[in-house]
Amino acid sequence: MNSLHHPKLELFLFRISGGELFERIIDEDFELTEREVIKYMLQIIDGVNFIHKQGIVHLDLKPENIMCVGKTGSKIKLIDFGLARRLEFVAPEVINYEAISYPTDMWSIGVICYILLSGLSPFMGDNDNETLSNVTSASWDFEDDAFDEISEDAKDFITNLLKKDMKTRLTCAHCYDHKWLKQDTNTMTAKKLSKERMKKYILRRKWQDNQFLECLENEQKTECKPTFSSVVWYKDEKPIKETRHFQIDYDEEGNCSLVISEVSGDDDAKYTVKAVNSLGEATCTAELLVEVMAGEEEEEEEEEEEE
Repeated sequence: MNSLHHPKLELFLFRISGGELFERIIDEDFELTEREVIKYMLQIIDGVNFIHKQGIVHLDLKPENIMCVGKTGSKIKLIDFGLARRLEFVAPEVINYEAISYPTDMWSIGVICYILLSGLSPFMGDNDNETLSNVTSASWDFEDDAFDEISEDAKDFITNLLKKDMKTRLTCAHCYDHKWLKQDTNTMTAKKLSKERMKKYILRRKWQDNQFLECLENEQKTECKPTFSSVVWYKDEKPIKETRHFQIDYDEEGNCSLVISEVSGDDDAKYTVKAVNSLGEATCTAELLVEVMAGEEEEEEEEEEEE
């Protein structure tokens, strides 16, 4: 772009002030219904259909790249043709290093629709490896109670997008002809869908984006960068109180850390952190395995005898 500086050239950017679509949905004043989801899906397909006709594949369709044009209204825009893909939205052929094409985007559309209707992710695991395994095996279902109130037509639409064989997935043209999207939304019953699962999904997504582990010699340090009103740590489901041994620290950037000093065999346990804010709560669990060397075991026994 630097090479294009010229007095006769101008770069215009479209202002999008409404934020992410998923964030809009969980607003208190937003009423989530299957009818509204259809309206959003049609707009997403309109955008994808256009770029496909230009011979372009997006390859990074995910919630962060679906933006609301304004803070009110229902118009959306697709953004960011980047490569920072989110694993739970990536098609199996991408993970398997196979040929990709327009159907690769259609898989991502299926995942987005699944989440919009249920607030659940069909493939998100507790870690990247689990998510990758779920995607490559195309392992998903409608068994959760969240789908009890979702129409069979909507489920059929998702089913025909989340097919492992990319050749059998719906195209954009097929989507327009699908009975779920073709119906007159003005005559549909506006039955409210729960937004609680969507709130939890967004919290979990942010949580997984910000967590990491760090080991420092004989100290175990678990960190998270929260935007939460409270954070509580647990050892084997019992709340941890701050002592010289267990220290809970916050740094200037807002990172919250549990530091275990002078780690011993007694610290071998399951540790859980629960973060709470106005959207709900999120938890993350890690198991700390402590292997005490033979010499250290003898020292610990001697110390116990002296006590």
